[in-house]
Amino acid sequence: MYCLCDPCGYFYAFKVHCGSYTTPIVHGFATDIVLSLAEDAGICNTMRCVYTDRFYTSPMLFGILAQRGLLAVGTAQANRRQYPHAEVKLARNASRGAVSAVHCILPSCNYPMYAVSWMDKRPVSFLGTACGLAEAAVER
Repeated sequence: MYCLCDPCGYFYAFKVHCGSYTTPIVHGFATDIVLSLAEDAGICNTMRCVYTDRFYTSPMLFGILAQRGLLAVGTAQANRRQYPHAEVKLARNASRGAVSAVHCILPSCNYPMYAVSWMDKRPVSFLGTACGLAEAAVER
């Protein structure tokens, strides 16, 4: 089941996966699911923020969402097409807490996007169009 929810858990839209997808896949399976849920929920052109996990996050999806009036943030797989690999690559021996970030323009729609890699035990990558970049110190 694929769901579009608000922070309180209210369902705006959902689709039940039955083993096959009946409509033609245009942009890729994950991208088409997110776009159809946003359209079914009627949230396009509202400048709301869509949060995704790494399976759904891609620069192409975020560009299409930006064109449709939605912001987006999500963890990302750094090997996705159009992801700025070289600009945010961390050193192999980077220590925990090391950060690399870049602000760039999405090639598909000329919309600003940021890409961040942060070193935990393994590198964690993020993409976003919803806000800017700022560094802050955190104590544990």
